[in-house]
Order: sequence, then structure tokens, then C-alpha cells
Amino acid sequence: MGHVFARIIGFGLIVVPVWPYRVDLVPTDPGALLVSHRGGEGEASRSVVVRGGRETPVADLGEGVETLDEVAQVLRGPDTREWRIETSLYSVGWPEGFAVEPPADEAGAIFDLHGPDGTLIWVQGPFDRADLPTVDRLAAPGQILTGVASQDGVEAVELAYEHDGAEWNQRHYLVPFAGSQVLAVTAQAPAKHVDLFRKASAEVAASIRSTPPATD
Repeated sequence: MGHVFARIIGFGLIVVPVWPYRVDLVPTDPGALLVSHRGGEGEASRSVVVRGGRETPVADLGEGVETLDEVAQVLRGPDTREWRIETSLYSVGWPEGFAVEPPADEAGAIFDLHGPDGTLIWVQGPFDRADLPTVDRLAAPGQILTGVASQDGVEAVELAYEHDGAEWNQRHYLVPFAGSQVLAVTAQAPAKHVDLFRKASAEVAASIRSTPPATD
């Protein structure tokens, strides 16, 4: 079993993908996940479809997969009617149109949410709020501040910039988490996906919950 730091919970299941992985929602079946394990160089990916929301979970093994454990570990989990991405500290809702993958770098995210044409959402922290600048000072070189907002303790900023000759947007949310700490939700997308980018990032920021302590 590969080592991962995030798992998927919901529909009576806990799904722990084998790293490196990609997990997609199945549009035709809200209780199903397409879980893929990426092989090494020259190796094909192996995939399974895991179906929850029933008395006995079902796994459809894809081509070249002999056992489910090659791609994911599946356990009994919360009987909710939604999928959430859970870490040891927090969980978030899963916006439609995005896939879950391991982080692309070691910048501090535990997982990435990938959307169309490079659209990306990730969560970092928790941080002590006093150690972070005000949101209007979060613009990187070359970025233009286009909006600042604050509601119910959540601070947000939107930025515009150019990337590879195209117009892009970025958002940062600072979400109260525990005491004086915050989680930082960052999203970026080409300007043509601005509506998806705004809706999905707002959903993720609003959906953050603390992970209950593990019990024996």
C-alpha cells in the first residue's frame, strides 16, 4: 500500500487510494468513484470504480487489475450522501468538475483539486493568522489586485495576472479554523473558467470542517 495523506469519505465508505493516484467523481452515479493508480515510466495506469451507498460496496476492476488493493483500500465509513476529502486535521467538500490528485510540489498542500485547462484548488495550513499578511498584500509580483472581501470571518482576495500569454485569475481565502489559526484555500484558473473557478473555490472554503479525533 502506498503512503497517502488524504482519503475520500462518504456513501458508507472510506477510500484510501494508492499513491500516486487520481480520483474522479462518476457523473452518472453520485455514489461512485473512479480511482486510478499511476504506474511508473512506461507502465499503464490501473483503475477501479468503487460504488458506495449500498449494503455491500461494489468494485468494478479495470483492465490489468487483479485485486482492489492494487489501487485502493476500501473500508466502512460515514453513511453520508456526499463525498468529502479528509485529512488528519480537516475535510472539505468536493466541487463538481474536479479530480483529486497528490500535490504537485512540496509547498504544503496535502492534495490538489484539478479542473479543466489547468484550473487548480489547494489547501494549506493551518497557519497562525498573526503570521500572515493582510489579504490585500497577498499579490505576487505581476499580479493585479481586483477584489477583497470579508464575510463571517472568512477573508478573501482575487487577483488577475498573465500566464503563457493568457489571462488568469487567482483567489486566496483565509478560513478560521481553530483558535487564532486559519486554513488558506488557493484557486487559480484561466479567465475563460472564471465562473467555475469562483463557484468551486467558494464551495471548498465554505465546506471546511475539523476532522473528529480518531477513536479506538
